[in-house]
Amino acid sequence: MSSKTTGPDQVDVRGPRFAAWVTTVVVVAALAASVFSPVAAAVILAVQAVVFAIGAFGGPRKHPYGRIFATFVAPRLGPVTEREPAPPLKFAQFVGFLFAVPGAVGFALGWNALGLTATGFALVAAFLNAAFGVCLGCQIYPLVAHLRRVATPA
Repeated sequence: MSSKTTGPDQVDVRGPRFAAWVTTVVVVAALAASVFSPVAAAVILAVQAVVFAIGAFGGPRKHPYGRIFATFVAPRLGPVTEREPAPPLKFAQFVGFLFAVPGAVGFALGWNALGLTATGFALVAAFLNAAFGVCLGCQIYPLVAHLRRVATPA
């Protein structure tokens, strides 16, 4: 999904990978907290859900982890060599939001199976992106975008 072209809706591929690593750490912290306090896990996941929402609606440049990357990490790296489009990344953040909310609600209500399952899916997606550059939401995005175009009356 990445390219070497530039444009207003293109972002450095290293930013979303950095965000995925931070997300992986946060989600692992939520899972670890759930062992001792499902309420703490709910709070951690709720905060992550807010981060996902900001990324989904504001895009990678407004995403809190993306801003950390742009401010503190990117200046220490070499020039950008690869960029990727922002819309699939926004969709991926929305998918993350759709996992974090039920996870947080599950832990908050004592439905640990729901909390663990939703959080586990979020962890798998974040880790695949962080470690291997496989963005599951980005892979699904073309299908969803196509279905949305087909469903819209001409």
